Amino acid sequence: MHETSLMYDVLRTIEISASDNDIDEVTEIKLVIGNISTILPDALRFAFDSFKGHPPLAADARLVLEERLPEVECRTCGEKYPFSPLGDYTCPRCGGYDVQLNGGEELYIEYYKGREQNDC
Repeated sequence: MHETSLMYDVLRTIEISASDNDIDEVTEIKLVIGNISTILPDALRFAFDSFKGHPPLAADARLVLEERLPEVECRTCGEKYPFSPLGDYTCPRCGGYDVQLNGGEELYIEYYKGREQNDC
């Protein structure tokens, strides 16, 4: 289950950023995941839940996952259209077959929210 190590790396990245920005606890993280990647959203959620309550996560931290489909682009005419795993990849504009997939394999941090440190 590589999702645990992926989540660990995500949290280390956020921990560094949070420290640089005087954020004491992270309360929400939004990740974007390409839906043709090998990342399993449920396994990622499980890994996230196992880290809850440990720095930098607050015990009530929330994970928001957005799965994105790749886009198909025709190399002949430049038409872009939505990917369908069971669909026909023929360009709807020119009928060409020379197409490429853009995206769908990404994993990145869209944003995170947190509570600032109290210096009282």
